[in-house]
Amino acid sequence: MTLTTVQKLFIYMSRISMSCHDNIEGGGGDSAGPALQGYGAEQVLDAIFEGPGSMSANLLDGQEAESIANYIAEHG
Repeated sequence: MTLTTVQKLFIYMSRISMSCHDNIEGGGGDSAGPALQGYGAEQVLDAIFEGPGSMSANLLDGQEAESIANYIAEHG
């Protein structure tokens, strides 16, 4: 079974990102990372590739990274 980009986005946002960032707006919980609100797509891509703080670098690549970055920029 091959996952679509949308399915991968959902999996990433629900399991990986939210485990570190609680929710896109921030607040609540003991998250390790900052709220995702207010970041542009380029800033998110930089974070995905560089891994600031305790975040691992290169978590995603190519179209997956761009899809996540655009989603966060649009909904954050």
